[in-house]
Amino acid sequence: MTFPSERKQILLGALRVLTPTERAKFSAWCLYYFETDPGIIIFFEKVLGGQAKNRVASLARRLWSYDGSADITQSDLSFLEVLDWDVDAVSESDIDVSQGLTDYLAAAAFAVKGVLTGREEDIYACSENVINRLDYLMSFNECETNEDLVEAEFESQVDFLRSVSSGQLKIDWSR
Repeated sequence: MTFPSERKQILLGALRVLTPTERAKFSAWCLYYFETDPGIIIFFEKVLGGQAKNRVASLARRLWSYDGSADITQSDLSFLEVLDWDVDAVSESDIDVSQGLTDYLAAAAFAVKGVLTGREEDIYACSENVINRLDYLMSFNECETNEDLVEAEFESQVDFLRSVSSGQLKIDWSR
């Protein structure tokens, strides 16, 4: 088991040697985790609307194809920071996906901050939101496996960071 402080040091070390384009690609890959959870996506559309959901999905795709140009902007960050819903009105059956949406939006905000500022710590925080989501699912027995999802995700993140500069990585954005 890798402790959180060790995980942070390993990921930050790997992020430091990447180009801004490669860091943006890594953050998009982290956002893809949330985009492949149908419950989160359905809840997103339900509480914030299809237009907001599509804008965040578009942002992830722009991060994936980011080449250093100004297609990631402060207005993207401002948009993410104002998205909100009444957590007290969330039904008991939607608490899990509500938390997932919170993690997704936080990850997206950190991804944009990381691209705008060039700070590896922000890109790391984006990836940590995926870890937080998996930890939440494991803590509340919401997963159907005994596998340590946090450790498996950490290993996946390390593998991705090792191979991102190869240019051979693909994401199927058509959900």
